[in-house]
Amino acid sequence: MGYSDTMPNGRNRQVRPVTQTLRAISVPLFPTENGQPVVTVTAILAQEEHPPQGKKPIQWSLLTNSTVQTIEEAQQMLDWHLCRWQIEVFFNILKSGCKVEELQLEHVDRIENALAFYQIIAWRILYLTMLGRACPELPCNLVFEEQEWNAVYMVTRKE
Repeated sequence: MGYSDTMPNGRNRQVRPVTQTLRAISVPLFPTENGQPVVTVTAILAQEEHPPQGKKPIQWSLLTNSTVQTIEEAQQMLDWHLCRWQIEVFFNILKSGCKVEELQLEHVDRIENALAFYQIIAWRILYLTMLGRACPELPCNLVFEEQEWNAVYMVTRKE
């Protein structure tokens, strides 16, 4: 099965088209204990066919409990996996950047309000990161008010 997409900008990586061969196979997992049911999973291998010269081919191995019988289903699993990565980054921003796990709030309403506020911040950081990778030449005043970008400029320049 073939799958074509565009590899986005990333750390030390430029945008480039990627064509991958998708392979999927159902694999039964037999329990080690008697009486436990057999679990069937689908293993998907997405392997780049012709990487640019000097670049390592992009290869992903995915394991899912969903049945995959067509190229469209395999592509959907791959697309879901790509979304999953953004979700992981979002929660990493919440945990590491916003430090929500360090909040010492005792009342549920305060925790909910704090999380709602920090989720907005985390979403904006994720959005700006993605936007910066997709459009690195975009002027900052399109997404920040003058006071916001001036404050960041002063902090980064230590002025």
